[in-house]
Formats: sequence, structure tokens, C-alpha cells
Amino acid sequence: MTLTVFADLNAFLGEWDPIGMPKGLELDEYQMYVPGLLAAYNKGQTVERFLLWVYEQQIGFEVNEEFWAFTRPLAERITQYLRAHEE
Repeated sequence: MTLTVFADLNAFLGEWDPIGMPKGLELDEYQMYVPGLLAAYNKGQTVERFLLWVYEQQIGFEVNEEFWAFTRPLAERITQYLRAHEE
């Protein structure tokens, strides 16, 4: 993974920001999930499924309509980005 791809995926996760970090801290908060996101994608798992796993299993939140309303479109954007940057 290049530094650019890492930074871009981290920015996507910062935009997602499911726990509502203060502005400027969201990039640090979610960067630990970038390698897992990329690994899951490379193994054929959907981005949406990975984000659901983070939300439920790692953060401990229950899924609701607001989660899906924001996560589905963002997952699609991340998927399109990853497809465009496949090596």
C-alpha cells in the first residue's frame, strides 16, 4: 500500500467518523483500521461489511438507520476508489 492510498483511506474513515471525534483528531482515531480495510477488500470482503464489523465489534455500537444511511454511500465510494487503485 502506498502512502497516498493509506492517507486517502484514512481520510475516508475520518469522514465516516462513527464516534464523532473532534475536528482534526478523526484521522488519528481511525488510521489503525486502514490495513484491515485493505486486507478485507483484497480477500473479497465488502467495504460495507468491514465498516459494519468495526462499528459493532470494535467500537461496540448497535447498528441503526443513521449508520446505514451514511455508511452505505461511503462504502461505495471507498470501493470505487480501491477498484481504481488496484495494483
